[in-house]
Amino acid sequence: DQGPAIHITARSGRLEAAKGKASNARAFMVFDSIDTASGILNGTLDSYSCIGTGQLAIRGLVPMIDNLNRILAQVAGYLR
Repeated sequence: DQGPAIHITARSGRLEAAKGKASNARAFMVFDSIDTASGILNGTLDSYSCIGTGQLAIRGLVPMIDNLNRILAQVAGYLR
């Protein structure tokens, strides 16, 4: 798990993003490249397909990641 890292923290009903790894993370999404992360965020790649091809790995509390995936699916609409 080398390379750039971002963590998301839920506090008081809000999500906060920050650079770096969280010291107490309970769930992980690991992308094989910046291009994969970008593709998922801009809607050109499907996260579930990327899991199948190995471009995206998940571990830890999978329900947390599933909820985050629903939010990430909406990001592309805001980027357009």
